Amino acid sequence: MRRGLMVVLWLAAAASPGAAQLKGIEVSAGEAITIAKRNAAFDSTLGTATGTMSGFDMAFRAKWFGAEARLFGGKFAGDSGSTAGGKIANGDINLYGGPSTIALLVGYGRRGFTGAFGSTSWSFIRVGVRSDLPLGGSGLHAGVAIAIYTGVSSLGGTGKGTGKEAVTSLTYTPERIPVYVMLGYRREQFTATSGSNDRPEELSGIVFGGGVRLKP
Repeated sequence: MRRGLMVVLWLAAAASPGAAQLKGIEVSAGEAITIAKRNAAFDSTLGTATGTMSGFDMAFRAKWFGAEARLFGGKFAGDSGSTAGGKIANGDINLYGGPSTIALLVGYGRRGFTGAFGSTSWSFIRVGVRSDLPLGGSGLHAGVAIAIYTGVSSLGGTGKGTGKEAVTSLTYTPERIPVYVMLGYRREQFTATSGSNDRPEELSGIVFGGGVRLKP
């Protein structure tokens, strides 16, 4: 489905030189792959794991407002112990307002994990800032986004948690072709809290991405 959506956007852009003129609205859709490492602890047991996370995102942006939806996840094989091994699935919807140089964002997210200690699911609110700065007229843009997780609760309502994330990126968009490629770095921390113990984890990795971008 997500590849079909990207094909539709590509055909719309290629059909006419004016197809990318979206009356002040920029639309993008793409995929990304993160080569990541995960560290986690549970009941005084530490573990590390490596894995690949893949995902899809779609975004709309006008001059002062924007919206974004993302789905991504992957499987991690334990390097030491079984604590960090398992599957992660994430999804979120975000709204942001302000100029592209510095915009406030707020969103709703869900995070699922399946591993040696069972399956859990968490919901949370994302609050943060994001910035996108053009590097001259080269077609390159430098981006950064920082967010914290608040209102974290487990699916059953018995667990709480905290979290935060930071993402940096360098994106290139050719002047006459409605595509983009991206290289970035992602780091996030998430701590699940129950009545008896905490389970902190940290995930970081290099992000490669690309897709279709229609600009006004």
